[in-house]
Parts: sequence; C-alpha cells; structure tokens
Amino acid sequence: MTSLVCPGEGEIAEKNWRRAGEFEDIARAVEAREAALPPPAPLGAPPTASGADAFLDAAGTRLYAHVADLMKELETRREEKSLIAALQRQIAELKRQLADR
Repeated sequence: MTSLVCPGEGEIAEKNWRRAGEFEDIARAVEAREAALPPPAPLGAPPTASGADAFLDAAGTRLYAHVADLMKELETRREEKSLIAALQRQIAELKRQLADR
C-alpha cells in the first residue's frame, strides 16, 4: 500500500507518483488479496539440537567445498603466474642473445 505507483495514462509531464493505497482500485485489490490469504502459521517449537546440528553440518560441508574450489583456483593461478614468469625470462634471454649477435 505504500509502494509508489504512477498512472500509465497521460503525458509524461502529468506523471504523478503516489502511494498505491491512494488509488482506490489498487487498494481494493490489495485488501481482497490479503483477505484471501490463509492466516499465518503459529510459531512452532524451536528447532531441535539435532536439526541445528544437521543444518550446521550441511552448511559446513558446502563451505568446505567452496573453500576447496577456491584453493584449487588459487593454485592454478599460481602455476600460471610461475609459467608466465619463466616464459618472460626465456624471452629476455633470447632477446639478449639476439642483441649479442
């Protein structure tokens, strides 16, 4: 009801952003939708320790897998950087040899 909306009719200069609740047809539609929704579920018992442990275990497993993937990527980048450095040294040596001739 507090979201800003603008009528699609009229010239751009006439565009007038107002709260959705200020438009009678929107207000009726929102009220009808809210009336049709089921009541919220009552708060249940707090999660059990085993449920929390299972959640933490699953989260830990996903986190570990993600860290492992990041470490593999880091190692790949280190190898690439090392290879680039070696190639740059070879190029420099070849340039030096060509300059000496």
